Amino acid sequence: MGSTSYEGERGPEGLLVYVVQGGIRVRQLSPRLDLVKHTPTGGFECGFKGSGPSQLALALLADHLEDDEALELHLAFRDRVILDLPRDRDWCLTEGHIDVELKALRPLRAQEQKRPLLGYNFLRRGFQSLARH
Repeated sequence: MGSTSYEGERGPEGLLVYVVQGGIRVRQLSPRLDLVKHTPTGGFECGFKGSGPSQLALALLADHLEDDEALELHLAFRDRVILDLPRDRDWCLTEGHIDVELKALRPLRAQEQKRPLLGYNFLRRGFQSLARH
């Protein structure tokens, strides 16, 4: 089996995304509404930040990775990759392209997780002082 890629094309019903293996479209990409329902219909979009691009990022990563990692990385992937996909013409993302972007995202995500949440202690102190009054 050859490598996997994902082809997006705009049709009358919106953006359709296909999983391609060995140059053959084998199936339509599942929106994975069982993981997160970003859009009411599960429709895909690209080229901007929003619910449709978020669903597309989740679906692509869930097809490419384990569900937990897809959930963790999909919004950053949306901002790094899906945001730049053209809305007015067909596109193709290869496994290799996705892997390159994930290689860049994983260390950034790890750094974010190590940082303390700014404002948490302030908010906690604020709520404590409100409770005293």
